Amino acid sequence: MKALLGGVCLCAAFAAHAESLEQAWQAALANNQALFAAGLRVEAGAATLEAAQAAAGPALAVNADLRRFDRAPQGRVDLSALSGVPQLAPLGLPAEARFDLTDRVNTYAGVRATLPLYTGGALDAMAAGARAGQDAARAREDALRQSLKLAVGLAYLDVLRAEALGKVALQQVATLSAYRRDVGNFYREGVVARVDVLGADTALAAAQGRRIEADNALELARAAYNRYLGRPPASAVSVSDPQLAAPGLTAAYLAGRAGSRAELAGLEKLAQARSEAARAKRADAAPQLAAFAAYDWLDNPNLVRKGAASVGVGMHWQLFDGGLARAQARALEREADALLAERADTERAITLELAQAASELANAEARFKVADSALAQAAEQLKIQTNRYRNGLATQTDVLAAQTMHFDSQRNAEDARYGWQAASLRLRRAAGLL
Repeated sequence: MKALLGGVCLCAAFAAHAESLEQAWQAALANNQALFAAGLRVEAGAATLEAAQAAAGPALAVNADLRRFDRAPQGRVDLSALSGVPQLAPLGLPAEARFDLTDRVNTYAGVRATLPLYTGGALDAMAAGARAGQDAARAREDALRQSLKLAVGLAYLDVLRAEALGKVALQQVATLSAYRRDVGNFYREGVVARVDVLGADTALAAAQGRRIEADNALELARAAYNRYLGRPPASAVSVSDPQLAAPGLTAAYLAGRAGSRAELAGLEKLAQARSEAARAKRADAAPQLAAFAAYDWLDNPNLVRKGAASVGVGMHWQLFDGGLARAQARALEREADALLAERADTERAITLELAQAASELANAEARFKVADSALAQAAEQLKIQTNRYRNGLATQTDVLAAQTMHFDSQRNAEDARYGWQAASLRLRRAAGLL
């Protein structure tokens, strides 16, 4: 009795620690490398946006130069005009004078601050494109998260279905074992022929084979579930029935959800990022204006002041580049058009997916109701045929057919129950609500 109570307590404790579907989702989201990579892409998008915004601000640069000339640079002064001055004629001045402008070793240092004034819209396009790229990365992360939750949810339900079907198979073996004992007793009493014993043995062997198949299916379902959660395939699995509620989504609401999926938002934002990149590339052909403030220092013994400060405005205008900027912009625009075309095709596919998911859920609900009714009828028929067989009013074939129908009804009921929950998850995913 104590051992029995201990076993009951152990089972209760094990059930109490069963993993819920929400816990399974959290574990899978925390251990999935593809989702982790998607998060890194979102962070990369944030850094790209930060860089684009920083490009519009001031920049400060320091330059230094240490140079040795093969010979000192020289300057020349024309003195020929002085030869016509009578007072200077006795001096015998040369026609020109030369002098070193600096030493052979020259040192230069400078600091310059610049601020873009006009870039043809390139800076605005860069910021808008980076923002759209970050939004696209977020949308891809959201879509991947929902797809992962669906896969984990289906694997979770597969484990529950396999466990339920395993219990049905085990119950079938137990029932047919008891039936085999009854037939054996009837045979020893001379009530039935040996062919009934052989029939019972055959049915029991088939049930044992189905139990082995059910055990293998459960092992595979648990291994697949563990893979999604980042665990070794042979790890112990204990899950509880989530008992999902009906989604309660109307046809009108589902029709409006077709254009709200994260996949569509991601493609749209990615196309926008390409368009902004094309705009920034076309801006390369426009004049670029920047204000600057600088301080330059030159180690030259001939200078009265070696350092000088300056402010000004600079311009750069690429007048001709062989059509490079236009071709690059055109390529980016074609990529944007391709992404928009892909979005339109994806939206049509999502509309079909929503219709299929809604139909599958309705079908699963109908199957669930029919399966429950069929199970009750099969149980009643098995009871009747068993009593008739014991009273010699039915053949063994009738009993075995009733048992087969009863166990098939049990399997169908479990399939319908978890099939309905799986269809509910698929509809939520199709609507982008998982």
